Amino acid sequence: MNKLKITGNDLFIYQNEIAPYLPEKIFDAHSHLCIAEFHDYQADESDPFFYNVDMKDLENSWITFFPDSQVNGLIMGMPVYNCDLEAENKFIAQSISNKNNRFSLMIKPQMFAKSIIEAVKQFNPAGLKPYLVHALVEDKQKARITDFVTEDQLEIADQFGLTITLHVSKARGMADEENLKDMSRLIKKYPNVQFIL
Repeated sequence: MNKLKITGNDLFIYQNEIAPYLPEKIFDAHSHLCIAEFHDYQADESDPFFYNVDMKDLENSWITFFPDSQVNGLIMGMPVYNCDLEAENKFIAQSISNKNNRFSLMIKPQMFAKSIIEAVKQFNPAGLKPYLVHALVEDKQKARITDFVTEDQLEIADQFGLTITLHVSKARGMADEENLKDMSRLIKKYPNVQFIL
């Protein structure tokens, strides 16, 4: 990843408008790694966010953006560009060396429950990360939650006490009536799942 550059203006804003409000410890609940070899696309090396971002790059960006805080996070892969989910999940699981970092296993609705359970047992993720781009409907922007994370997968998350990080569809996001209705039902049906919205 290209080194992020902080300007004098950035530093002034950070010192005067951001730093006074930051805690000593920060938990970044949604960070992505993107490893080019697991993606079927032509990466532009000048793009610092979609070429190669490994754990060292992410940790360096945390230090750059939050030099006065200790930052850890929930790490997940990048689902786009025909990602090799299995390979990227394994890479990320092996990259989490700091015990204060966690990771979410990328899933898609086509994955069999058995393979997800095996990966959960092997890698011990904190959660599962379904992605809207894998929804089993033609119009992804109208997908319901269970179009991209199945009830079988939610049962696995409930069984193992995992989080589910959701980026929902529809123009109003979580304010959408259907999303609210679905979420209300799912949190009752799967009480051991922590949903991160």
